[in-house]
Formats: sequence, C-alpha cells, structure tokens
Amino acid sequence: MRRSTKLKALERIRGLNFADCVAFFGEKSDRERRIAMLGRERLTRDGELEIDDTTVVSEGEDNGSYVMTWSWVDFAGVPGLDKESATR
Repeated sequence: MRRSTKLKALERIRGLNFADCVAFFGEKSDRERRIAMLGRERLTRDGELEIDDTTVVSEGEDNGSYVMTWSWVDFAGVPGLDKESATR
C-alpha cells in the first residue's frame, strides 16, 4: 500500500509522536471537552478502560459520540505474548 503525501510529510517531522497527534486532533471545543468528561465518568474502569486527559472525540449525527480510549489486553497464557511465560 502506498503512503499518502500527508503521511510522508509527517514521517519527516523529527520527534513527532502519537501524543503530538492527539494534542493536535484532541478536544477543540467546550462541547468536545464535556463529551470526553462524560465518557470518563460513564466508561472508565481503572487499569482496564481509560481515557487520557486530552483525547479525540468524533461526534456524528446520532445521539452520541465516539471517544478515543485505551483498553488493557492481558497476555497471560497467550503463547508468544505472555511475558511471564518461558515460551516467550
């Protein structure tokens, strides 16, 4: 798959990381900040599902919104991924 011109330009920015992109695309309005806060209040489970202090909100036409979250995936017992297993 060919990389777009935009992605190629981003690759040339030294030190650019995911956090920079989230800061750029993150909440821009009071409404988006309120939506992110609502997501934190209703969805967050410490260590399982978390929403950063600055996050990306995508509101469509329906009565709700997508909020970027972090989900924990446990590797326990998964061959090749389990960091505590001898068969890593």
